Amino acid sequence: MIKHFKDQGAFAPARCLGSILAASFRQHYLECGQYPDLLVPVPLHNQRLRQRGFNQSVCLARTIQHKCGIPLLLSCCNRQTGAHQQRGLGAQQRQLNMQGMFTAGRDAHLTGGRHIAIIDDVVTTTATVNALSQVLRQQGAARIDVWALARVN
Repeated sequence: MIKHFKDQGAFAPARCLGSILAASFRQHYLECGQYPDLLVPVPLHNQRLRQRGFNQSVCLARTIQHKCGIPLLLSCCNRQTGAHQQRGLGAQQRQLNMQGMFTAGRDAHLTGGRHIAIIDDVVTTTATVNALSQVLRQQGAARIDVWALARVN
């Protein structure tokens, strides 16, 4: 279902998967404390966004935003050009591929002192979310949680 959503833009699975992620997200924070201040979906590079036609992380984050009322921050980080796709790379190659891949965007200052939830579709080696977290930490984020549909080892 995730592969279908990610590779073919299947929006019926996207709604279902988004609802499942939002329900888990909501339940976790109701039991363990306060919601994050902001949702930050993993950005795609503009060229990749044009090819795919949508950002799957944004789709998931919008569902969480709708169900939980947490603001969505789309312009706090930019994805740089030059990286190859992560798919098919080993753990060490993924880490190297993501070094310096994100830079602070025009709204990065809004993350200072805030509790941030990064939203991704699939976390494999954590290279992408670690690179994104590094930028958010540099901008002063107080706490960063990572949410994804799946974790693949």
